[in-house]
Amino acid sequence: MIGREEEKVAKYTSDSNLLRELPTDLPESLDTEAERLPYIEQASAMADALVGPRYLIGAGGQAFPDITNSPATPAVVEIAARKLAASMIYGALGVVGRGIGPDGGQALYEEAMEWFRRIREGELPVIGSDGTDYAVGTPIASTTSGVEPTFRRGGYDADGELMDETPGSLDRL
Repeated sequence: MIGREEEKVAKYTSDSNLLRELPTDLPESLDTEAERLPYIEQASAMADALVGPRYLIGAGGQAFPDITNSPATPAVVEIAARKLAASMIYGALGVVGRGIGPDGGQALYEEAMEWFRRIREGELPVIGSDGTDYAVGTPIASTTSGVEPTFRRGGYDADGELMDETPGSLDRL
């Protein structure tokens, strides 16, 4: 489309890293980098959601730099995104009748989710490839803590008349 800027999609792992998690005999439908790229992008987008509000989303719409940037994606995020992308590819292999292993990538998925949980909860520090610690978002303070809702009991009957506000009056509606 003319005048429309292409949306940038995060890429937190590389194809060469992803291939280390995959079998060497991939089917033709997944044997090129371009065919595996959507899995990397989807896993990277999910990574931003899975680390939760702990890590701030930057101006580019993602929490961490791409794997090809300098500084690159922090190592713990790259590992988790790679395992998640690989689990998705194993799932696709199962769909095309090429299920690999007894769990079809479930173990990789669970491992990725554990990495993301530990990142989200602060158990794993997220250090950039340049050695800087990533900004951690401040939890949003509730502006309604300690406030009691002020709902009134009562209601209207079939004629549109206000019913009394005694407990149980709504039970007659």
